[in-house]
Amino acid sequence: KRMIALDADYLIFICTEGKNTKSFGFTKKTSTGHKFAKKAYKEPLKPYKDRIKALIKEVENEIAVNMVGEVAGIKAIFSDPNGNFRYKLKADYKAGRPPRSALWYRLHKWCMKKYGYTKGIEADDEVAYLVSKKNWIGASMDKDLWRGIEGDWFNVYHSKRYMTTLSPYDARNFNLIQTITGDRDDNIDGISGVGETTAIKLLDKYGWNWEGVVQAYINADRPDPADKKKRLSWGLTVDDAILARRLVCMRQWTPKKGVRLWHPPKEK
Repeated sequence: KRMIALDADYLIFICTEGKNTKSFGFTKKTSTGHKFAKKAYKEPLKPYKDRIKALIKEVENEIAVNMVGEVAGIKAIFSDPNGNFRYKLKADYKAGRPPRSALWYRLHKWCMKKYGYTKGIEADDEVAYLVSKKNWIGASMDKDLWRGIEGDWFNVYHSKRYMTTLSPYDARNFNLIQTITGDRDDNIDGISGVGETTAIKLLDKYGWNWEGVVQAYINADRPDPADKKKRLSWGLTVDDAILARRLVCMRQWTPKKGVRLWHPPKEK
């Protein structure tokens, strides 16, 4: 029997979506700089707590059916609410995300107390470790995990629930692609204006390895606003590529050693 590692941050959003979004006029800043209504939200939390528990059990049951057998159990994993090591690398990491409702913060606080969290990392980091190193079954709606970490995955996105197995080869290639594209949702730059299709072409040109990524950065360019046919160099460097890699990489944490930042492979 195998354990399930559930990337559980999304559960709070599902349960509070569209709830308690009205501003009360009195605000309080959170550790991430967002503001939320200071006035207490009077609606009982119990129905939302019960739904969180039910959704976790639902994932466990669906995986057992899809894997055709019993599972040993499920661990709901949440991100550190006080931030993680990526904010030290890039102060505006995940900047621009909308403020949460007061209900979201109340339910989030309960989840932290009920299920706990690992200090200094995101749920992604712990889930990635358990799936790739401990052979757990992963469950997430985040493509960065089930396209970037090898192992057995269950996509929990409500309209696309399915099991999939990712090979180390495909995981490695996605990591190279994502280092070039960055991640707009998390405010990770990459090479501006380059999507996955172009990233694949760049890696085909320069090589599907770290040196290929570096060459893509060094030779990156953009259109001239005054003349779309002309190109202007971005002047990106190896350091830009390393920063992007460290921000997207989910292989930098272990329980024993904590966070150890990714470093480029040594030249042979």
